[in-house]
Amino acid sequence: MQQRLCEASSLFYDIKQYKNTPTVLLCDLNDKKFSLTIDALTNHSYQDDATKGYLLHDASHQYTQEIYNPHPEAKAPTRTPTSYFLGKGNVLDYIFISRHFIKEYEERIGEVTNYTVLDAHLQENKDGSLLTSDHAQVVCELEFKEVDK
Repeated sequence: MQQRLCEASSLFYDIKQYKNTPTVLLCDLNDKKFSLTIDALTNHSYQDDATKGYLLHDASHQYTQEIYNPHPEAKAPTRTPTSYFLGKGNVLDYIFISRHFIKEYEERIGEVTNYTVLDAHLQENKDGSLLTSDHAQVVCELEFKEVDK
């Protein structure tokens, strides 16, 4: 855990160094959604007020997946696992984006138009294989705004 927090802190300070640079971070943090490692990159309460503009956002939260089952009791779509351990799915791989790609940010330069997890190889063998990766590919499509001339 200490090594993961050091890595996340190093990433955070590297991102902070380039204050207004749009950032996309693709990572295998080997940590679950509610962890200190992810909080170090994304949670306002983990950082001081002066760093709020540098925090990253989980790209999956910026994309609304279509629900094909309009049943009244339908729940929100669950997040697709990116890895399995002993047959249990976990989300360990992420794409984080800076505020420059957040819908609510007035000065955004683009936004997330698709978010997909390519996991067919995991569905075939959830216990892992020496021939294929034990992680799914996480894909995020960004559409950039047209620049006024």
